[in-house]
Amino acid sequence: MTEPVYPRPAPYKKHFFWRLLKGLHSWFGLLSDVDFQIPIGSVQFLGLNLFLVNDPATVKRVMVDAVEDFPKHPYTLWILEPLIGRAIFSVNGAEWARQRRLVDQAFQVAQLRRVLPQMQGAVEAMVSRLDAAIATKPVTIEIDEAMTLVTADVIVRTILSRPLEAAEAAGIFDAFARYQRRAGQALMLRFLRLPQDKLQAYLGRHARTIRGWIREAIDVRLSGGASQSSDQAPLSDAPQDLLQALIEARDPETGDSFSREELLDQVCFLFLAGHETSASSLGMAVYLLSCYPEAQARLRAEVLELLSSQPGAPGGSDASNRPLAFEDLR
Repeated sequence: MTEPVYPRPAPYKKHFFWRLLKGLHSWFGLLSDVDFQIPIGSVQFLGLNLFLVNDPATVKRVMVDAVEDFPKHPYTLWILEPLIGRAIFSVNGAEWARQRRLVDQAFQVAQLRRVLPQMQGAVEAMVSRLDAAIATKPVTIEIDEAMTLVTADVIVRTILSRPLEAAEAAGIFDAFARYQRRAGQALMLRFLRLPQDKLQAYLGRHARTIRGWIREAIDVRLSGGASQSSDQAPLSDAPQDLLQALIEARDPETGDSFSREELLDQVCFLFLAGHETSASSLGMAVYLLSCYPEAQARLRAEVLELLSSQPGAPGGSDASNRPLAFEDLR
């Protein structure tokens, strides 16, 4: 198989204003092509030292082995704070450790086997949308859009136990896209020493739609009897989803739980991190499979072989038409 296609970087130019223009989309634009090919790329910009770590062993040291020696930069907190508050992704030290204990506990409760039906529901909804799109004539499918919607639907179903409606999805995705564009610009403007509070207020306007939507869902859960105070036992009829697991999580060292505002921060972070990276990976996987039909054929043959080796659906249905079950995933 030949080298997969990938976006080629634009030619590097030393001109300051050209680099600044590229940096408004991403600070990576300040780097040269060579910085992406050496173990550690770097650039000095207005008194700041910016580094891009490409060496796997060094990445492991920074992210795993010596993580305490490389705390997240304050820029990481303030550029994401309008959207995810002080969630686990952007904080350090004892604050991170406490959140990690609670989040770990929640993920242990919300296991893959338990949430797989919600994930299957999101996939079935996507297949129905794609079937409807090509029902009358062949059309071009925007795979990024399709993967973004299905992964966001998975996140909403597994966190909130309900599907993501198409009408609300459009508004949420638009808000995310605006925030992402503005965040890159705000970071560069911060490099230029513009006031932090002004930039955060600017980003906050674009985050308000997302946080408001998630806050409403959490308020409905907390006020609707699906939750309980910290001194009550979990309710037997509460939804068995990730939000409920976060609500019921208790710090084994202190016994405390997430506050309402902390719940909002964590769910905003999970929504941001959970669907975007998965959507990008799935979109690229589908694109590459379309570039290499022989690999696509092997993948399809493997899935059909697996399904045909298991009993069919009730009523004598063809086994190849049944959805993949938890036992099939390995």
